[in-house]
Amino acid sequence: MGNNNNDKSIIERRKFVKTVAVGAGMLVSGISLTGCNTSSLTGCSTNQSENVLEPSSENTEAHSDTAIKATFNHGIASGDPLSDRVILWTRVTPEKEGVIKVTWEIATDSAFSDILYTASTTTTANQDYTVKIDAFGLSPNSRYFYRFHCGENTSPIGRTKTLPVGSVDQVKLAVVSCSRYSAGYFHVYNEISQRDDLDALLHLGDYIYELPWSERSVQSTSSIAETPRLQAGQGHELLSLSDYRNEYSIYRQDPDLQAAHASLPFINVWDDHEIANDVWKFGAENHTPETEGNLDERKAVAIQAYFEWLPIREPQSGERETVYRSFEFGNLVSLNMLDTRIVGRDEPLGYASFLDASGNFDHAGFDLAYNDQDRELLGAPQKQWLQDKMAASTATWQVLGQQVMMGKLSVPAPLALNQNAYQEFYALRLRAEANPDSISTEEQLLLDSPTIPYSLQFWDGYANERENLLNDAVSLDKNLVVLSADTHNAWANDLVSNNGTQAGVEFSTASVSSHGLESYRPWEDSQLLAEGLVEIIDNLKFCETEHRGYMVTTFTQAEVTNEWILINTTTEENYHVLNDSSAKVSAKPGMGNRSIKI
Repeated sequence: MGNNNNDKSIIERRKFVKTVAVGAGMLVSGISLTGCNTSSLTGCSTNQSENVLEPSSENTEAHSDTAIKATFNHGIASGDPLSDRVILWTRVTPEKEGVIKVTWEIATDSAFSDILYTASTTTTANQDYTVKIDAFGLSPNSRYFYRFHCGENTSPIGRTKTLPVGSVDQVKLAVVSCSRYSAGYFHVYNEISQRDDLDALLHLGDYIYELPWSERSVQSTSSIAETPRLQAGQGHELLSLSDYRNEYSIYRQDPDLQAAHASLPFINVWDDHEIANDVWKFGAENHTPETEGNLDERKAVAIQAYFEWLPIREPQSGERETVYRSFEFGNLVSLNMLDTRIVGRDEPLGYASFLDASGNFDHAGFDLAYNDQDRELLGAPQKQWLQDKMAASTATWQVLGQQVMMGKLSVPAPLALNQNAYQEFYALRLRAEANPDSISTEEQLLLDSPTIPYSLQFWDGYANERENLLNDAVSLDKNLVVLSADTHNAWANDLVSNNGTQAGVEFSTASVSSHGLESYRPWEDSQLLAEGLVEIIDNLKFCETEHRGYMVTTFTQAEVTNEWILINTTTEENYHVLNDSSAKVSAKPGMGNRSIKI
């Protein structure tokens, strides 16, 4: 994990990001390849029968202007690893517009004394000068090093890894989400970059935020509010292609994010803020067509920038909205990355729709809408795809990487509607247990309040589809592990169907920088809030409602263990890991239909 509470770690990470490989004169063609050029820059084509890199039939020299100088200001990255291939990414910043030739190398060692492949491609303003290579013909479960050259300039060196095949003893994944630049420093990324024991990183969305930087995104007491980090961004909401591209450009110049990308492959999926807050299939909370134009057009440019700037493989169908996909870690883990935002989500329910003028809640009307059998979150094609994947898989663990919490977070209605504090309700419940005669009629009415979901944006707002998924896991006798995000806080849930059957477990990560319940409910003591939530919510086994951090989820044939690594601050340059605030939760594979349990 490394020591992170002093300036040395910051200096070391800066050195790592700025490390430059040996000069361009070291270019070696390990095999006779003339290049791998594609106008769409989706990477090298794959020859399924030969499983080797195909040389391009185009002459890139004839179309590129080698006189244009370009630098690597946004680092390098790898992603979407498979057993024989991985996406390599970079972006060049040219001194003027034109067609830029970029050469890439992949080797088995960081000194590049054993170069496996070298090839060239071109990039233009049409791709925002990004480069994506699908480097294949690699060996399973192997570490590789890669770099790019553009004229006399050489990129930093990246480290990546392919997926294992066959019998696998252990898989260790980092899990992150919600990295709002203007909310704080990316110390979490720096923490991850210093580790050498991870197979891949799952980014579960909100990689960028479309909100104006001028909006208050940190607590008022935060010193970061007065720094250039908050002032340097865009003062308006992201709407155009150039807006989204510029936001990625700002994020990708961050040294901590660059270091994380350089250290291991990312497996990305979007949440809502890559497009618009609380986006759904046909709309978004943060989009007004009358003033902000057509939402479909906004989605299209946001998704274009997403695919340009992230090391994600292009869908074979060509439909970029179909971002759900799978990754197999031998016989141990089958990872299915889901989209719970764009392709299938129906419009979320809102509690305000069920409140009358006096503030009374219409429980009957809410129950009718809540239990609607036709409400969808995944959509029929994705749901069928997931069912087929789970049914066909023989891996020990079926893992879903997705955005929003799946566990049932039902709380008394006055708490969900922010009419009472969690810690006060928890204290009242404890007093009622210890001294029932002390409870007034009004207090008893509060204790007897019906429960409703904490948030209707989560799977709680799509109860029928969740129930179907959990029942599928039970009927297929699968060990289900759900990895989720979006809340900015750390959680662990047992996933239980309506009939009380244990169907799986869920681990949810804290955010990289975005503030959580400690900011939304500043009047509550964070520790008492967490304790109260665990006490009040059935099947909630753990939560931490104060700090930022990431998860490390470790799978073996015997158990899955999840650790939350939390840090003390994102608003100061110096930070340290809160070892006493980290927590571990383990679950074991079941037998028959008992699945797993925390």
